Amino acid sequence: MANEKDDNAKREEGRAVALKNIDSQLWDYALPKFVTFENFGKLSEGAKEKYSALIQKVPSQEMYERLFAPQLSNEGGAVTSPYIQNSSAAIIQQSFAMLKVDDIVKYVDIKGKVKESYKGKFVADLDKKEVGTLISYAMQYGLNKKIVELVGDESKGITSGLEKLICEEPKEEKK
Repeated sequence: MANEKDDNAKREEGRAVALKNIDSQLWDYALPKFVTFENFGKLSEGAKEKYSALIQKVPSQEMYERLFAPQLSNEGGAVTSPYIQNSSAAIIQQSFAMLKVDDIVKYVDIKGKVKESYKGKFVADLDKKEVGTLISYAMQYGLNKKIVELVGDESKGITSGLEKLICEEPKEEKK
């Protein structure tokens, strides 16, 4: 009985970390891996710019511990862009497996009622095909949210450029 309680406590701790991971900057670190030129054209430049701006800053303590410290603690471990992008993507994917089905339903903003057979179950406890499907959909949803952000940023740039080109400068009021 004590082992079961310990296991449940560990799973809930892992779940709490996983919930933080899926709503963290890990998506921005992984973005260039997902948003490639082959798949998303010009948007890939926006993903690279966002990533470049992010890695030029000192990471938060939390991101440092998740992404950088494990590699740096390995003797000779180099923290390269491919390492950061691949590790971020892997952490996100693994995090979805540590959640409950209800967490994924909430994450992807599903309004329908969850079937009784899935309520309260951890994703990892489902059959392999269901796990793959749930993680795939959740990853795609998270990626789509980031793409919408990129398109929004790109649209602001277009609007700003057009505004400068065709609009009058605002007149300064005399005091």
